[in-house]
Amino acid sequence: MTISTTTNRKEYTGNGVTTIFSFPYRFLQDSDVKVYLSGVLQVRDTDYTLTGAGGSSGGDVTFITAPPDPTPLTKNVVIVRDPDITQDTDWVENDPDPAAQKEDAFDKLTIISQRLRELISRSVVLSDSDISGLDLTLPTPIANKLLAIASTGTELTLADFVDNVFVNQEAEPATDGSLFLWQKTSTGILYYLLSSVWTPVADSTALLASTNTWTGLNTYQKFQMWYKGSDIASAATLLHGIGGNYFDVTGTTTITEIDVSGMSTGAVPQGATIKLHFDAALTLTHNVAKIILPGGANITTAAGDEAEFVNVGTKIWRCTNYTRANGKALVETVPDTITQGTLTATTAGTSIDITGIPSGVKRISLHFSGVSTDGTSAWLVQLGDSGGVEATGYNGSGSLIGTASAASTAYTTGFGLKSSASTYVMHGTIILSLVDAATFLWAATGALGRSSTETILITGGTKALTAELDRIRLTTVGGTDNFDAGSINIQYEI
Repeated sequence: MTISTTTNRKEYTGNGVTTIFSFPYRFLQDSDVKVYLSGVLQVRDTDYTLTGAGGSSGGDVTFITAPPDPTPLTKNVVIVRDPDITQDTDWVENDPDPAAQKEDAFDKLTIISQRLRELISRSVVLSDSDISGLDLTLPTPIANKLLAIASTGTELTLADFVDNVFVNQEAEPATDGSLFLWQKTSTGILYYLLSSVWTPVADSTALLASTNTWTGLNTYQKFQMWYKGSDIASAATLLHGIGGNYFDVTGTTTITEIDVSGMSTGAVPQGATIKLHFDAALTLTHNVAKIILPGGANITTAAGDEAEFVNVGTKIWRCTNYTRANGKALVETVPDTITQGTLTATTAGTSIDITGIPSGVKRISLHFSGVSTDGTSAWLVQLGDSGGVEATGYNGSGSLIGTASAASTAYTTGFGLKSSASTYVMHGTIILSLVDAATFLWAATGALGRSSTETILITGGTKALTAELDRIRLTTVGGTDNFDAGSINIQYEI
């Protein structure tokens, strides 16, 4: 049989359901195939079964348990051909020479070659066009050393691990790649490593000087970087660290003042910046004369929080950026939770319903615009829930106040508005507020003014519903008068 494909492996993504995965490439025996699940070599006949050995078109791998969804990875089932590098065919002189036997032997050699080529392609190799002469032989491993290309450029070597790219010293550092920036102490000139040569950075004098002179340090026309200094123990007056402008603050003592005058030569200029990383919870105290904090309030830190401060006066520091380790905002903004309802006409019918009020509403404003009826019955505002509008259990009263008289009536079937004539055209608002969410108790208060004369309708009361409020009804005490003008609408707050 021929082997017409160079593919030697198959990759799949499990979904927790599928158990059968095709391996459509010829293999001679079961031991020639390796199956991996999430990087772990599986055991044949324990974790999976295999069919198709010796066939021309491969076979199937059937897992005993369906491979799981590997999210967030993309593929977790890998099947590869990996035969032993042995010669299994014994040709005996003058014996028959079957073609199939020869083909199996040549097929195995081809499969082995493909496997070796695949392994090489997954290794570190030099490109065909490389002429560097680099020898990829690994040096003897040593703990905590890094693999690097030696200065000759032709062999691999081991280098020390350096967790800092910058050094301030008088002598020129080594050019082995362990450092990227060097500042010469006597001149303040900053150098960077370019093609194994320390090359001066233009206009670098006084940047990151060993004495941390403030002159030129934070001018944004020059090189900018945070440089880690020594840790600072928290205290009422937080003192400076040494050797940088970025410090870890340890401990839990409340901080009321920052004093970094000792970390530099000369006075601390306005505009100087420092950055603090807090290792634990403590209180930063807001004080406009010492520490100015966002929101004008104290901040309780958490481990991992960071704050940037700018000097705005003698020992006065303004926090210009505070980042919480949990990613939440320092000062939460309150979103606009007032929702406008749909305008409802009050030009017909003995009752007007507003429904679909969502769960969680705590305050409702019911607005009246030019509302009137064709009769003299007092108006009622009634509340309801999923069981319907409730017409009992109200406690309160309503009053009509005119220029010459006033009258009041108690109402138990709704929040009453003591209208007494069909000529009343009313405008105003009734506020409904949730008093107790556990008992669905609501309170009402409001006033409507008559447009044609000096008359005011006032109402107030409470009502406990059976369930959560989801509707409001405007009707009359008698229940027969028709509304004939105007409109109502609601605004509600969650």
